[in-house]
Amino acid sequence: MKKRVVIYAKTEKQKENWERAANDNVMSLSKYLQSLIEEAIDGPKITQTQAVTDIKLKSIELEVENKTLKNEILRLNKLLSIQEEELADLRNRAFLEPSFSGVRSFDKQLVSFLQSRDRGFNQDQIMAALNIVYTDSEAIKSLTAQLEALVEYKLVMITGRGWKWVR
Repeated sequence: MKKRVVIYAKTEKQKENWERAANDNVMSLSKYLQSLIEEAIDGPKITQTQAVTDIKLKSIELEVENKTLKNEILRLNKLLSIQEEELADLRNRAFLEPSFSGVRSFDKQLVSFLQSRDRGFNQDQIMAALNIVYTDSEAIKSLTAQLEALVEYKLVMITGRGWKWVR
């Protein structure tokens, strides 16, 4: 009798609600009320099944978020690529149009590449360094025009091995 606790429901309807909830959880009324009291004191207890379910749900949620972010990265990379192409076209146009007025800026990658070593580079090496493909005739014409302009400004000289930055 020392372990016995008596709980009175306020109404018969409340007792029926408790019994229904106990049956829904496949427990006796006594065990159900004990679990509620323990949960109130110790906090909710998660069963192994609940923990696995929670982890699976979180995993699915993270997979969906990961896929969304990957798609966003692909989209942004495509936009960046398009903008880089447009910017390269604008820079190339400055060297391709004879009637261009304004300030022409040399390709920074070209200048850095030519300055990188104390030797000459042929056109194939320069094109490879700048990621210019042979089918892009506008980019090749612009590269040639830039190299000719650098030679005119005496910043680059033509050697037997190609173009070399003057030190």
